[in-house]
Amino acid sequence: MKKIVFPIIAICATLLILEGCEPGIQESNIPGENSLTTYSYSVAVSAVNQTNAPALQSFAHGVAGDDILLFGGRTNQEALDGGLHNLSANYADSSFVPRSYNKNIYVYNITNDERFTMLSDSLLAKLKKQFPAIDSSNPEFFKNSLNSLFKVTNPISTQEGDTLYVLGGYGYGPNLGDSAKYYTYNQVSTIDVPTMIKLVKGIALDASEWQNLIRFGTDTSNSLISAGAEMFKIGDSIYLAGGHNFGDSVGQKYLDAVYPFVVIDDARPCKLNVSVGNFISNVIDPKAKASDSSTFRRRDGPVTAALFQGSDGEIIEGFNFYAGVFMPSKADNPWSTAINIHPASGPRYTIDRAYNQKSQSVYACSDFVGYDSTASTLHTFLLGGIGNDTTDLNSTLVGTKGEIRWLKAFTNSGLHVQMDLKTMKSKEPAVLSNVFPSDTTHLYGAESTLIPWSTSVLSYVQINGTDTEVLDLDKTFPANNTITVGYVFGGIEAFQLNPGTYGPSNSAASNKVWEVTLTRLKN
Repeated sequence: MKKIVFPIIAICATLLILEGCEPGIQESNIPGENSLTTYSYSVAVSAVNQTNAPALQSFAHGVAGDDILLFGGRTNQEALDGGLHNLSANYADSSFVPRSYNKNIYVYNITNDERFTMLSDSLLAKLKKQFPAIDSSNPEFFKNSLNSLFKVTNPISTQEGDTLYVLGGYGYGPNLGDSAKYYTYNQVSTIDVPTMIKLVKGIALDASEWQNLIRFGTDTSNSLISAGAEMFKIGDSIYLAGGHNFGDSVGQKYLDAVYPFVVIDDARPCKLNVSVGNFISNVIDPKAKASDSSTFRRRDGPVTAALFQGSDGEIIEGFNFYAGVFMPSKADNPWSTAINIHPASGPRYTIDRAYNQKSQSVYACSDFVGYDSTASTLHTFLLGGIGNDTTDLNSTLVGTKGEIRWLKAFTNSGLHVQMDLKTMKSKEPAVLSNVFPSDTTHLYGAESTLIPWSTSVLSYVQINGTDTEVLDLDKTFPANNTITVGYVFGGIEAFQLNPGTYGPSNSAASNKVWEVTLTRLKN
């Protein structure tokens, strides 16, 4: 559930040592539209041999060079207590065990398998020392702000340039103490990623770097209280796409909308101003409890970058909801329809009711998107995750088809979705059977993220001179038939189809790294 625009610089692929397993390869033929040239695309996923990556799921991340900044989320502290939350426990007070929350800030380098670690409490002490005036006027400011940023799970993040924007997430109580109730946050933070990486690596910062390191703001309208969502930076606005306020024993409240907002640095150090714009939804008041019947009642699903064709034929930027959970009338079922969000065009959204994801990869998972202009087609790839209604389940895994409910069924398969930019309609998705290697006996992808790779090889579609998150497939493949798209990192590692909870033989937070390649061949 975490997007990033700033990709990792090119690194020689020979530095990566792959494990001895046959990559899962999936292919789909793409018919051209009014073009003599058509292409086929195939995806392969291969395990990378590494030992020092931290085990994390539902985390936030940023990238500078070939270093990855990682924080928040859940990890394995005792008896593999990361992984899937306990589906049989009371979600309001015992499903997510406090000890599983990650309290470290990491910097990890995939190329040399090197990791640096700093406790978020160490950053607290440093900020108090650097900004004594703020600390003396509000002694709890840094403590509460850092707890709300670094000691939560399911924070929502997106990066543009060096700036990482982080929103929400949930933890225990307003100060993440020993409260037995969850608390969902509406804090918005900005982090200068290269500077934070320097700090975690133990490199001294100068005064200007401290001034720009981190800022905290709060949405005073309480519209942005969310976890289990995605964010996208389009123009000057950031768009919060769905999610929910986890609530307490009384119940949850979904956002039932997309909220645009802008952030502006305050004149005071470490402070940020947040301004929320007009929401996008099919309901009059998303904050009303009755609005939880909305089609926008979605969380923890794939929400991916997208492009659309405007009324004048221009390419415009947006994003798509694919599936997600849960349908209000059938609480155990995921959504099957898609929602297209196009803020610069018409009603700002359309609902693709003909689309049917058929319970495949309906939970948050690694994804990437590419645009093929020869066919005016957007290609979205979803890798693994939760939700599988196919019949080709790996027989080596624990569990039988008769036991599977969509929520409990993890999968190593994925999806390839094709959307026509002109009609905003997505074709029936093609299942990528065992896109993770077929001899893998665990299941991957859920709550993982894909780290993009190599500015010298990958080209992105540009709008108004700014890179979008969508690969320009025509420019990326002028001379290369196969390119490394990026690396799947972290997430939930399920040891059986229906783990039901965390722990040995069930599931855990993953530290696995997988190389993802895309091949384009002319038909």
